[in-house]
Amino acid sequence: MKWGEALVRCTIGGLLLLVLASGAAVGKTLLNLESSIAVLPLGLSLDLDSSFVTFQAGHYTGDVASLPNRFLRMLFLTDGTLTNKGFGTQTIIRFPMHAADRGGSVEFSIYSKSDLVIDWPVGTWSVISNVAFSTFTSDLSRWWSTINISAYGTSTTLTFALVPTQTGPATGFSIDITAPTLGGMGVAIGAGFGMPTAFDDIGTFTPTASCDLVFREATVGFEGFLLGCLALDIETTIGCQGFESTEITFDLDLWTDALDVEGGIEFAIQTKSVTLIPRLRLDQECIWVNIGIDPEIWGEIAAIDTLIVRGAGITSEAIDASKFSSIASFIGGVYREVLKGDIELRAGDYYVALDPEADTSQYVFLPYDLILSLEHSEANSDLAFDVYFGSPESNLFDLAFVTAEWVHRLSAQLELYVGALLDPNGVDMKFVFGFEASAFLP
Repeated sequence: MKWGEALVRCTIGGLLLLVLASGAAVGKTLLNLESSIAVLPLGLSLDLDSSFVTFQAGHYTGDVASLPNRFLRMLFLTDGTLTNKGFGTQTIIRFPMHAADRGGSVEFSIYSKSDLVIDWPVGTWSVISNVAFSTFTSDLSRWWSTINISAYGTSTTLTFALVPTQTGPATGFSIDITAPTLGGMGVAIGAGFGMPTAFDDIGTFTPTASCDLVFREATVGFEGFLLGCLALDIETTIGCQGFESTEITFDLDLWTDALDVEGGIEFAIQTKSVTLIPRLRLDQECIWVNIGIDPEIWGEIAAIDTLIVRGAGITSEAIDASKFSSIASFIGGVYREVLKGDIELRAGDYYVALDPEADTSQYVFLPYDLILSLEHSEANSDLAFDVYFGSPESNLFDLAFVTAEWVHRLSAQLELYVGALLDPNGVDMKFVFGFEASAFLP
């Protein structure tokens, strides 16, 4: 199948799904078309092997439809950041510009969350589902669905996943139940069967059998166990061979709204580790400082010999339609979410350290020491410049690269945007341009 034919078929399929969904309820329809062009190192020719066209279409209702267009454009329905009530369906087609590139994909996602009504609202229920295909072969790449029911203080989550392999489809299933106790402490019980059902684990999982939902692991935990200003969560994992680990996470509030310490202690069969992340909040609206205690991994002798400031940041209030923000990492490197891009992010969207409970597979580590961002709004346009420092090359001022993004609102329903990433070494240069159209259906 030629790449042009594949693009047309995928686009038509996505639009059909969008039309079917949008016909079911009144709400906002959002269309976005973006081109990403890479530039070859040390030259001005285009690198089509790394260039893509991305088409995104979505329809949203309820509280989800009232969210800003920019948020919905950068949103992946299944990344877990959306908690608003309402319905959403999303089609994302990523198609390579080079005919020989097989990295294209088409994804369909559904999100739904509403009140659970038994004579009156007693809780909520939600459904999240994602299915992806190859744009060239139309073969299934993955499918997973999650159902959650929260009522009477109890939350039940069911997740099913399916991934095709050379030996047949690999399947996975998990169930997680959380409920309060009489003392207000929460109890959590979970079990997993077959392959991992977490979205980011699916691509790296190697099954040992096809269509075999064998027991993988079970977890039992206690959440919100209070000892004065100390809150504890305890979780024990039991695998196929028996006990695997016990993890205790804690939140110690030393100084209300100013200083607290989060961390975790994990005991496995042959190892143990301790993670501590103190937080000193000098002014939550303007400046923040992240303080760490090293070593994070304790051996046979528990000792704290270093108190280190990991990083700091500043976020200014808007002055004359301009806003400045920065983040500095004193230990080298910052984190950002995997599904985000540097062009669309500002300094405040990066992290110098991850929370103990964070899913590390959702983040990528980048070697930047300092990020400065300047945003300015004028009439119907928004302009942002970002400067990144921490280049592995020997550049003036250790400059890594510069990004710029310009968004212009032609109307309340139509926006144009242009972005660029400029590398002084000429190794990584990219341009993006596209439009975003939205409309409320009557």
